[in-house]
Amino acid sequence: MPTVHACHAQYGRTLRNLARMLLALPGGWIPAYNDDTEPLDMDRAKFLLLPTLAVACALLAAPVAAQKLYKYIDAEGRVRYTDRPPIDMTGRAHEQLNSQGTVVKRKGAALTPEEIAAREEERKRKLEADALAREEKRKNTALLATYPSLQDLEDAHARALANNTEASRQVEIRIAELKKRQQTLQAEAGKLEERKKPLPAELKRSLFDVESDLRAQNELLDAKKKEVELINARYAEDKRRYLALTLRSNPGKTASNGAGTTAKP
Repeated sequence: MPTVHACHAQYGRTLRNLARMLLALPGGWIPAYNDDTEPLDMDRAKFLLLPTLAVACALLAAPVAAQKLYKYIDAEGRVRYTDRPPIDMTGRAHEQLNSQGTVVKRKGAALTPEEIAAREEERKRKLEADALAREEKRKNTALLATYPSLQDLEDAHARALANNTEASRQVEIRIAELKKRQQTLQAEAGKLEERKKPLPAELKRSLFDVESDLRAQNELLDAKKKEVELINARYAEDKRRYLALTLRSNPGKTASNGAGTTAKP
């Protein structure tokens, strides 16, 4: 395939030949007389032909300016030039050149299946990281909106522990009542057994119900005791995050004077 310079040379020769033909035409091709019916000399004829020659040159030079070339490396490692993307260039890295041989566009090679999978994995990781960042920002905003100051947070911690203590106390009262009820029912059943009388269905049902209720209340009491650890852990984490946020927004503040301060997440 001819190179860019070869194309320029060919068009140059074509332009020169056209100029020679236009200037060598006989007088019959151009007007032989002017308005005064006097013959035109050849110098004037050449002057009249110059605009036509300029237009012809522009028309012939246009394909050269618009010409595009593609440069790529084929499967055998050889550098190739072509004026249109060939079949064997599909999926390969290539460059597009203008008529001066300057690179005007580059296209990378098609991704391999492994590269596509890696890019997709990276995209998923970025989405997960963005989701975590948004969730962290939401939590920080909610924390600062809930506790205007560190003292408010500590008060909330104390209230949560007090509520747990009160709930546990109520459960213990209920357990004591159930145990007392159970003892009464068991005593009644013992008397009947001593007299070798069958237990009434209602008594059996009452014994079963009180035993089930006792079991449930004991499980609830155990849960309330474990909840104390969860409350302390939750508020300790909230306090840590709160201090980090307030100190970041107010570097001059310290943990001891954090009460009454507010911060932006």
